[in-house]
Amino acid sequence: MEAALLGLDVGAPDPERVNSIFRVAHSIKGGAGMFGFKDVASFTHTLETLLDELRSGRMQVTRAISDQLLVSVDVMRAMLTSVQRKEPVDMQKVADLQFDLEMIVAQGGAGAAAAAAPPASTPAAAGATPVAAAAAPAAAMNNGGAAGTTGGAAGALGAYNVGRWHIEFRALPELLLRGNDPLAIFSSLAELGKLTVVTNMDAVPRLRSIDAERCYLTWTLE
Repeated sequence: MEAALLGLDVGAPDPERVNSIFRVAHSIKGGAGMFGFKDVASFTHTLETLLDELRSGRMQVTRAISDQLLVSVDVMRAMLTSVQRKEPVDMQKVADLQFDLEMIVAQGGAGAAAAAAPPASTPAAAGATPVAAAAAPAAAMNNGGAAGTTGGAAGALGAYNVGRWHIEFRALPELLLRGNDPLAIFSSLAELGKLTVVTNMDAVPRLRSIDAERCYLTWTLE
């Protein structure tokens, strides 16, 4: 991801390079969610949202945004290293940067220069907003999961029997393109009780016909 960012042309980036960076962020988010690294998954979800704006052309790649993306890589690396070494993560630094990324998205890229400014110039943001910033991405990730279950997927909830739920999860084809992650949804369900997941791959086409960004799988969950 860092190598791809260093080769990113400001103003006129190669679309495939931007897609590649997005896919890496998406993979990191999914892997972090699968292994229960919620702070990493939450931060990467925010980063993924910004990258989606860039790859869709709704925002342009500027030098300030490129710099923020490179800082994000450093923060993710530090977070993963802390997890690996079982050391505490500097969540203040994570929350500050996460807030900056959210502001860039909210302002359509106009907030990138302000986000890159020294913290002393924005005392209110440094002092008051990180708590909300830390909570907002988590809510966004939960909302994304909900969209995958309801709006983003034709999820049919089956019979309830003595504390047991039977769920048939049939996602719309564009589930992954919308940034939803089935593994994160399953991880949340597993927190409610013992979870068994069976994957149905009957709809998966032959390899030469597969669209890598399309969801062909369905799941049965107990």
